[in-house]
Amino acid sequence: MSINNKHKQARLLDLILKYSLDCIVLLDKNYNFIQVNRAFAKVFHRDQFAFQGHNYFDLFSADFKADADRAKAGKYIYQQPEYPLSFSNHPEQEPTYWDLALIPILDQTNEVELLLFTLRDVTKRKLAYDALQESEQKFRTLFEDSRDAIYITTFTGEIIDHNAAWIKLFGYSRAEFKLLKATELFFDAVDRKKFQTAIAADGHVKDLEIDYRHKDGTKMTCLETATVLRDNQGHIAGYQGTIRDMTDHIKVRKKLEKALEDAQQASQVKTQFIANISHEIRTPLTAINGFATLLKRNLEERLGPDEQDFFKYINLSSKRLMRTIDEILNVSQLEAGTVRLSPTKLHLGDIIRAIYNELRLEAEEKHLKFEFLEMTSTDEQVGDEYSISQAILNIIQNAIKYTNEGAVTIKLQHVQQQLTLTISDTGIGISEQYRARMFEPYSQESEGFTKHYQGIGLGLALAKRYLDLNQIELKVFSKKQQGSTFTLIFPKSTGG
Repeated sequence: MSINNKHKQARLLDLILKYSLDCIVLLDKNYNFIQVNRAFAKVFHRDQFAFQGHNYFDLFSADFKADADRAKAGKYIYQQPEYPLSFSNHPEQEPTYWDLALIPILDQTNEVELLLFTLRDVTKRKLAYDALQESEQKFRTLFEDSRDAIYITTFTGEIIDHNAAWIKLFGYSRAEFKLLKATELFFDAVDRKKFQTAIAADGHVKDLEIDYRHKDGTKMTCLETATVLRDNQGHIAGYQGTIRDMTDHIKVRKKLEKALEDAQQASQVKTQFIANISHEIRTPLTAINGFATLLKRNLEERLGPDEQDFFKYINLSSKRLMRTIDEILNVSQLEAGTVRLSPTKLHLGDIIRAIYNELRLEAEEKHLKFEFLEMTSTDEQVGDEYSISQAILNIIQNAIKYTNEGAVTIKLQHVQQQLTLTISDTGIGISEQYRARMFEPYSQESEGFTKHYQGIGLGLALAKRYLDLNQIELKVFSKKQQGSTFTLIFPKSTGG
């Protein structure tokens, strides 16, 4: 080699060492440092000339503790064009990762005279690669562990990838799937067309109900969520998605729908039966009550005290039975949704006063203090007169029924600009356990052979439904053996 060529090579090497962003190191054949560039010196926070006289393996003394290790590493360097390397300049720092490229410089006898190698910091690339590997591993775990069948296919239907749930769903082996197309798995051409039309419209489908065919020919009703895969030019390259077998779920749903339909039909039959039987009872009962009244009037002068009481009991019993029939009919109409409201302008004071006069005799017979306190002069309200009257009547009647001593007080007043009706009693109260179902039809706290009070448990149920229809809020406060307070809060917009 001429002197000029050597000079050019030396000059080229100086330029490379000076301006290269990679770490460049020149060693002799025994791995002693001859020269390093600024980038290498900067990594180790030393001057460029501080490496001269030191061995390459001294820099990695923690990794190469014995001559055998050095020999092994040196041999490895000779054999590998790229040497993955990691080290840290400080124990508390995370290691950096480097790619090593080795260029042996030979003498005239083709023996290694010098070693030139470069180090390139690939930490970011390594960490990104590790993160990608971890992400792919997590994806693969989710992919395989998913209970839904997951697939990726080409545009023409070749199955590129699928998970274990896919195999379980269709019953084919992985080898058999290689010979099948996804389009062959639809139950029939109608389902295939349904899927293709739906996904072509928006590029995706969500919970599309599709029938597929199992290997044994069984039809499976499934929910499919899928999206198209596109190439760099935006053309459809394939599809990916999930399929969930809903066959058993749909069977259960259909059974529930049938059971609900049967229950609704039974409820309609029951409602119609109650309406018919109530009518059949009401007609002869009206006749009995009428003829009993006529007999009493014709025979009144010849009746003794006991016989007078007989007619009184007939009258009370027929009224009680008629009221029970009315309640049954009313609750049946409410449950059937056939009640029609006729809102009009009302004066609540007049309605409550009429109810008070109607029930006063019942309260007096039980020696109760029964009073109506009208504490407002503006009692105008819009609502359905019949349903509101029945609700108030039932609540007051209940208060008298379940109060054996003390008082029943009715108070009509304005509270915070809202018309409010409060019905308080000193009766037996309502237990906390029963309060949750006190508005259920045909329920009473005292039931069966141990019941202490008359009635079939429709009064409060009717009252609550009538109040709800008129958008009247009902609040209940009660303590066992301390009485109850029912508060009706009328809509503000229509209050006085």
